[in-house]
Amino acid sequence: RQFAASQIDTQKTTFMRWVNVQLAKTTAYGPMTSIEKDMKDGKRLIGLLEVVSNEPLKPERGNMRIHQMANVSKALAFLEKSTDEAMGTIGNEDIVDGN
Repeated sequence: RQFAASQIDTQKTTFMRWVNVQLAKTTAYGPMTSIEKDMKDGKRLIGLLEVVSNEPLKPERGNMRIHQMANVSKALAFLEKSTDEAMGTIGNEDIVDGN
């Protein structure tokens, strides 16, 4: 169990570093320090998708839960559209709630 937890932490850190390299290509978003906290408002998720796809997605301006849900929903819809794959059981509430 300890090995598995360590491996998950390593994967999270590696992914977060990659995301930060991508987000550094734009000045709109600062670097991430925690995947669970920094992705939950959907803004950095949209920023990442904008950078890797070269398509503007423009997040909602506010930071209330309704704006967070709209941002994550927009990101998931974009992923579904661009990959022709359903997100399955992943929903905007899961990400906004940090799950």
